[in-house]
Amino acid sequence: MGYYLQKTIKNLLGPKKLKVLAILCTLAVTVGSLISIQGKIKTTFLHLDKFVHFLAYGILCLLWLKVFVTNSKKIKLIIIVAGLVLAYGIIIEALQGVTTSYRQFSILDIIANFLGILVAVGVFLALYLKKRVN
Repeated sequence: MGYYLQKTIKNLLGPKKLKVLAILCTLAVTVGSLISIQGKIKTTFLHLDKFVHFLAYGILCLLWLKVFVTNSKKIKLIIIVAGLVLAYGIIIEALQGVTTSYRQFSILDIIANFLGILVAVGVFLALYLKKRVN
């Protein structure tokens, strides 16, 4: 079933639309990371911020992997894409600490980003390996 879902999404999005989606997701993460959200989000979910980082960077990495990597044999390219997404996250964290008075640099956010990226690479490889077996 996963293969059919992936094929359906690929057919719906196509390469250009997927690239646009990846760019829009990158812009959304940038804006979401640099705007003030003080007092706007109220939750009892402990560490919601870290969960959001994990999801955002996982999805971001998965999208960019789908844009640039055509098969799982391109391990160097997978590492480059994942590394660039991680570098982007570190730059955003640094910008939060330097350019805003309402956000701060957090190593825990970077760790959450890294874990999301790691899971995204695992999911990407699993989908490709499953696709090659079928």
